[in-house]
Amino acid sequence: MPERSARAYLRDLPEAQFHLLDGGHWALETNLDEIVRLSRQFLERCSLLEMITAGAKTMNANSGMARARIARIWRGRTTRANADAYEPYLYEEGIKPLQQKALGVELLREDRATESEFVTISYWESVEAMSGFTGGDPNKIHHLDRDAEFLIELPEGVQILKIIVPRGHSRPGNETVRQQE
Repeated sequence: MPERSARAYLRDLPEAQFHLLDGGHWALETNLDEIVRLSRQFLERCSLLEMITAGAKTMNANSGMARARIARIWRGRTTRANADAYEPYLYEEGIKPLQQKALGVELLREDRATESEFVTISYWESVEAMSGFTGGDPNKIHHLDRDAEFLIELPEGVQILKIIVPRGHSRPGNETVRQQE
């Protein structure tokens, strides 16, 4: 597709990322590494965006769609020896029920030398919606039955943050143009 024609899509989708590669009908043969890299980045963004925006939208009487406006962040640490057993337990007992209530959920893990940290980020339309899940107090932690067995210490609190700019909203000019010589 000619560059001018391709750029026309940006009129309709101004926040879209635009990548122009010179490859013709054999683009994968001439730009395989670049296309794989860009495709992986796109799929990673789609996965996160699904949780944060598309997955964080539900029917709303006012606008037709609800958007995540609050993030609730929980952190817990295990020993490295317990991390592989805790991860599926946390997913089954903590994340799955949360996915039924929150607009979106992320489970993150960082392995360090002697411990692993798990971070759960849940996305909510409002503090009131979050309070419904927590039983009134949005800062209240619901420890899982086996948390004391797995965690180095039981967390005493969570972070509740207002979302200022939702992930996926890019700045104008967020485009890559590269043509082979």
